[in-house]
Amino acid sequence: MLKLPPKYRDREILYRRLILFTLSLGLLVIYAGEIFEFIAKAIWICLPFIIGGILAFVLNTFCSVITRLMHRFFHTPVNAKNMIYYRILTILIILLFLLVVFSFIIPQLISSIDRLMRDLPIVYDKFYNEMLNRSKDIPAIHDWILEHEKLLSDAPALIRELAGFISAGSAGNALGSISDIISNTFSWLWTLLLSIVFAIITFFNTSQFIEICQLIARAWIPERFLRSTHGFISMVSRIFAQYIGGSVLECIILAALVSTFSLIFNIPYAVLIGVSCGICALVPMFGATAGAILCTLFLLMESAGKAVTFLIMFLCIQQVEGNFIYPNVVGKSVGLPPMFVVVSITIGASLAGILGMIISIPIASVIYELIKAQAQKRMDAKNSKWDPTVSNLQTDKDTTEK
Repeated sequence: MLKLPPKYRDREILYRRLILFTLSLGLLVIYAGEIFEFIAKAIWICLPFIIGGILAFVLNTFCSVITRLMHRFFHTPVNAKNMIYYRILTILIILLFLLVVFSFIIPQLISSIDRLMRDLPIVYDKFYNEMLNRSKDIPAIHDWILEHEKLLSDAPALIRELAGFISAGSAGNALGSISDIISNTFSWLWTLLLSIVFAIITFFNTSQFIEICQLIARAWIPERFLRSTHGFISMVSRIFAQYIGGSVLECIILAALVSTFSLIFNIPYAVLIGVSCGICALVPMFGATAGAILCTLFLLMESAGKAVTFLIMFLCIQQVEGNFIYPNVVGKSVGLPPMFVVVSITIGASLAGILGMIISIPIASVIYELIKAQAQKRMDAKNSKWDPTVSNLQTDKDTTEK
């Protein structure tokens, strides 16, 4: 076997890595379709476990909040026995929340949607006539309405047909045969059931799962990368946990406040409007505002006074929630500067739509923390190499000699 001199071994390793990288890249380009198909199939097979892992992470996030609250207010020690109680308490709280949602909120939401589908043609007729009368002083708009009178006047009939189409269950014909619907429904229900079971098992065995992951990391990751890998995973877990907890709590608080005050001010579709604003608040920065604008435009079709009342009410709620409730209850979820928030939302929306907008914030925060840590590390290295005291003494010595 040919042995190279020691001075050429580093170059040999470099050449081997370059050849291996070139071959891997060539295989990836040639068999790209097969590789992506295999990855998609593997993801579909592992989908219950992926969803279950995400659910377990969310449950563990809520359990961490409950653990901190119990330790803060009741001074209970954090040990293995109490963690079992905290996990059971987390499951009970979530079940209670789901019971309230399905017992009170969902029926009110269905009632609001049913009322909306019944009142929408009437509201549209009223809005059309009002727009026609108010636009008499503006000939361009009034002429445009008269030119499209047939199309605009047929809209209520289309809305009635759509409502009857949905309520009669005829929309199922557009989804395929009954067997396909049953098969897809059963598949998704089975996936959901497996995900929930896997999430609960993982949630109650979090310590064992962490020990297994640490054992695998120590066995396969080189020692020089082990500490940095552990720090990276801890940072990602912390950022995503804070973001998920903060976002969910903010959406629940906003939906509850909007629904409650809408009922107090006798604004129609109060629960529907509150839930819509809460769901839209999942989109960072301008999601809640966009939802409020859409609700205002819809209420404007029924009553201008109700629309203005809702808009003023929402602005007041947003100010109170943003300046008092959110900083004290949630705090800064990810610590990402606003400029980078806008950039990350734009990129996320371009890549993956609404889902990309939601998950882009924690991903951008992870990248931001990594860049900041590396920049700080480089600055510390530069400052340690450059001693200003020694530099000044050397300058003074050179000046004296001259």
